[in-house]
Amino acid sequence: MKYPVGADEQMERNQTKDFDAIYEMAKLGVNYYKDHDKQSVDIAPAFLRTQSTWALTEEDESVMVSVYIRYHLKNGKTVNRAYYLPESKEILALASDIYDNWDYKKTMLPTSYVSEQDIEYLYVKDIFDKRLQLNATEDVIDNIYKTYKGELESMTLEQSSKDRILGYLSVEEKIEENYNQTTDFPIYESFTKTRELLENAGQPLKELSSDDILSITCYGTRSNGEYVEEVITDKAEIEEILPSLTYEMGHYGLGSKVSYELNFNILFEDRETQMQNNLYMMEGEAFNSLLEKLNID
Repeated sequence: MKYPVGADEQMERNQTKDFDAIYEMAKLGVNYYKDHDKQSVDIAPAFLRTQSTWALTEEDESVMVSVYIRYHLKNGKTVNRAYYLPESKEILALASDIYDNWDYKKTMLPTSYVSEQDIEYLYVKDIFDKRLQLNATEDVIDNIYKTYKGELESMTLEQSSKDRILGYLSVEEKIEENYNQTTDFPIYESFTKTRELLENAGQPLKELSSDDILSITCYGTRSNGEYVEEVITDKAEIEEILPSLTYEMGHYGLGSKVSYELNFNILFEDRETQMQNNLYMMEGEAFNSLLEKLNID
């Protein structure tokens, strides 16, 4: 959502030649909307309120997926359709087939919009929400970006849903005189080559340590609407939580294992600093233990 190009322009750029998964996704969209064509459009998000969309009932609490498909009709017209569908195993499998196809990736990944020649400044945004400039030579900066690009392009959709985000590579490019544009690229935990180069350049991605933390306050809401919180000071419990925290600046990705049920406030040992950025927890054993502790269904 941070790219300078919207869905319509992205479909214009898309050079996918293998349409099998796209056809199946279109069938899912058409059939689903046939079944829901009598429901109120008012419930739909504003960006989907067009003649081609219908909304779900308010009772449906599924994680939803926005699918944009461009049709070239036999009469020569080109039309765009937006389908707002419940996330399912079938949709995730089809999305993986589309995303993992190189024809799709090479024009749709955010790195396709920025080349190393465009970089004016390069920054690292770590989990502490500090934005630190890399004071390095042009060759070093180019190598970091090329390495990051390679690791992002090699990542499958399934990997991106399971991998924690430890920080962001913040790329600033000069658009015109006196105007620069910044794009933030997520650095996943598995991007070991990028992380190593950042460390060698003097800006390692810092991670949270239980030695620096005085307490973690966990917030949540029970099914009856009751608001609950728990202050965790035990070092062992803190160490169980930290490996599951992810620095998520955006929103759910497809098949995401990030949960927004719990929020966290971290107080550091110096008693003066609190975590201000968005830290969320990945689903798993540690997450389930916290839900049980807070008595959240």
